[in-house]
Amino acid sequence: MREETAQACGVQDLEDDMCGHSLTTLGKRIAGRSVIVSAVDVPRNGGKRRMPSRQALLDEIAKAGGQW
Repeated sequence: MREETAQACGVQDLEDDMCGHSLTTLGKRIAGRSVIVSAVDVPRNGGKRRMPSRQALLDEIAKAGGQW
C-alpha cells in the first residue's frame, strides 16, 4: 500500500485496503478469490426448525407472490 493512500484512509499497518475502490472492483476481487478457492457448498436451511415469526414472514411473502 502506498503511504499516501494509507494516510488518507487512516490506515497504517494494512498491506491492502479498499479505500477509493468501487463495489464493482470489490466484486471482481471477491469473484477472483472465489475461483482460486473454488465454490463452497453452503448447506441450506431445510425449514424444519423455523421460528413462528419467520414462518409467518415467509407465508406473507408467498401470499404476495414472492419466493424466498
